[in-house]
Amino acid sequence: MKLTYLVLIFSVTWFDVGWCFKRKHKENNTVVVVQGNVIEGEMYEAFDYEDLENDLKLGADYNKMSFYYYDDLGHVIYKGKMNGPDDMTLTKCHPGQKFTVLVHGWTQHCEKEVMKLLAMKYKRYRGGCVTCFDYGPYASDPNYFRLVRHFRMLRDALVDKLNIIASQGLRFQESHGWGFSYGARLILRALERVNGRYESVDICDMAGPGFDNRLRNKCDYRNAADNVQCIYTSNNRGTRCTTGCHQNWRMGQCGVYQEAAGNVRTKSHAMCPLFYIAAFEHPFYAVPNKECAASAVAAFPQGYQMGYMEKDKSVRGELFAYTSKNPPYNVLSPYIIQYQTTKLTPVPENDTIFELTEEEQWYGVTTTEQTPETSTDFNDNYFDDDDQEKKTDENIIDSTKTTTISVIAQQF
Repeated sequence: MKLTYLVLIFSVTWFDVGWCFKRKHKENNTVVVVQGNVIEGEMYEAFDYEDLENDLKLGADYNKMSFYYYDDLGHVIYKGKMNGPDDMTLTKCHPGQKFTVLVHGWTQHCEKEVMKLLAMKYKRYRGGCVTCFDYGPYASDPNYFRLVRHFRMLRDALVDKLNIIASQGLRFQESHGWGFSYGARLILRALERVNGRYESVDICDMAGPGFDNRLRNKCDYRNAADNVQCIYTSNNRGTRCTTGCHQNWRMGQCGVYQEAAGNVRTKSHAMCPLFYIAAFEHPFYAVPNKECAASAVAAFPQGYQMGYMEKDKSVRGELFAYTSKNPPYNVLSPYIIQYQTTKLTPVPENDTIFELTEEEQWYGVTTTEQTPETSTDFNDNYFDDDDQEKKTDENIIDSTKTTTISVIAQQF
């Protein structure tokens, strides 16, 4: 009888452990079971929430992190240290100024062209002090999951630095944040822990793999700032939680796929920063939701737009905007044409456009003209490419005749 009980207890225990935490990893595929939910063919989930809390409880290596400051042209003028105050006379930042902090994603750093262009746009349209948290030596790790296991250490280092900057006179109430992918996760969690409340933060396709399916992960990011605006462009590298912010923008085809990505499935994720940069001068207007499953569709005024330039923060819920194949990627739909009188400028024949290249992997931009379909493989081992061809909405009006995002025209 005792032997029977022991065998029964052992069998139940083995079944529970195997069912809840079984993992099988392959080079090109991952099969994971977390709390009985099987997720195949994606990076979801290489490890659970407990791993994040327990792995790599290391002291921060501040030599691998810096705090960059930009001038009006998006050039880095000062690289500050993380564990102490910066020389404000060299940063050209002053107490009482508006403050903006940018956080890049995996494989990026603060001197990438896309980050410098974004900094220049913020300097032009927001003004004040524009900075960037650079953790490039960590972000350059080809193993994404190893970077995720450094998350808490990087988050805490960013929290400490933002508190130091606040002690030098930069006010939280006039501060703004921006983050992309893994960097979006960092800025959200850091702003929840600083010694004050930021005015706003804009989030560009926050990373899903390594975060979405943790056992205690929450889908609510509204405590990070007075206003949290999230833009979604993919559901493979980006999060599948699309309702956790004050404004939740689902771009292109329901926030899952972008026409500009062509045949490269993972490229939809990389389009988000380019959409956001373009939106400073080329509006992505909200349109009624006609085909996407949604749980909290927002009511919005005519002419409501995605990005920093929209000043109405009272809108709440899910918003939808069309995107197009070529720069500047915005679209004038029949709904928009009915209410807007935006003048379109023809594209110069010899204009140089911003376009992703294969060499830049996820995020880079180039100053040479590219054909969107030239890159067909990102040499990525974490995701499968078995999803079917996406169809373009027939009601979308092509915006390829609008002004492009030009490197030369933007003082580079």
